[in-house]
Amino acid sequence: MRSLYLLAEGQSEFVVIDSVLQPHLEQAGFHVRKSILVTKPTVGGPALRGGVSSWARIEGEIRRVLLDPTVDIATTMVDYYGLPNDTPGMSQRPLAADPFSQVTAVEQAIEEVIGDPRFIAHLTLHELETWVLAAAGPLGDLVGNRRLTG
Repeated sequence: MRSLYLLAEGQSEFVVIDSVLQPHLEQAGFHVRKSILVTKPTVGGPALRGGVSSWARIEGEIRRVLLDPTVDIATTMVDYYGLPNDTPGMSQRPLAADPFSQVTAVEQAIEEVIGDPRFIAHLTLHELETWVLAAAGPLGDLVGNRRLTG
């Protein structure tokens, strides 16, 4: 089995990884590990998790994961919207281009800065929570809630 590490932006992404992606990836032969970005370490208590506070914090967590030689692939599940301005590629992204090209440019810049072939940047163009609203009908079918199916 190959080891895949998913670094989630927040609780919503973590739930999607846990309930949707992980079972599928495990069937495909991956051992999945995951965590939520630490947004603020606290003295004497648990660290606060979820959300993107700074590129330095994201970079530090990615590099910490890649210190583990058993990780074959590491990736992120982070929303493009709201990325800190100092994130690699943000100031150079092609603003006149379509949003997908902008996301791709930032992902490539992040991968270049990290510089580890095991790392594949993944930014979600639209906030993950938007996916739920956009697919309320199928979500209602999935969870058995007729009020969502319309």
